[in-house]
Amino acid sequence: MAKNLLFYLILLVFFASCGGSDEIEEEDKTALGVGTSVTMPSGGEQSQPVTDSTGNTVGTFSYDNIYFFINPLVPPIDPIILSLVNADGTLFVTVTRSQGRADTACRYIVARLMRDSNYEDGKTGWKTNSYSQDLYMAKAQKTTYHAYYCGKFGDTSNGLIVAAISGSAAPLESKPLFALLNSIQAQ
Repeated sequence: MAKNLLFYLILLVFFASCGGSDEIEEEDKTALGVGTSVTMPSGGEQSQPVTDSTGNTVGTFSYDNIYFFINPLVPPIDPIILSLVNADGTLFVTVTRSQGRADTACRYIVARLMRDSNYEDGKTGWKTNSYSQDLYMAKAQKTTYHAYYCGKFGDTSNGLIVAAISGSAAPLESKPLFALLNSIQAQ
């Protein structure tokens, strides 16, 4: 799974600002929600700034630093902001800086998984988090389960991609992951 994770992280970095496909069927825009797993956030919280390419802070998010650990398999390279793994190694989350429309990168990554690796598409569509931040969600599954959430900060082209990858669907619904997604906000 570590090799697959590294491949998809490289793919994520490479296509973070590329064009996307409009062929994926979308759901109506809804609230993001809080997740459905029994795993609760621990209460340990680490805030993380999101900067643009010049170093200006354009947004923030926070993550549960007891549930998630910094992933030692992913080197700190631009545009990766942070790579996390949960304690039992069933959920890998990478937050990457992006440019352009919020939905473009998510659409493109899932379209490539479907075309090149025969993944099935899952749910797609706009979600709104607890800070009224719109995030485009795109999911795909085959041997691994992928969920991508892409957002843009205000009227700028600066944004981020949250990529979550797991060997099963349940970790993608974890409350600590949804707490991270609900903490994303523009500055």
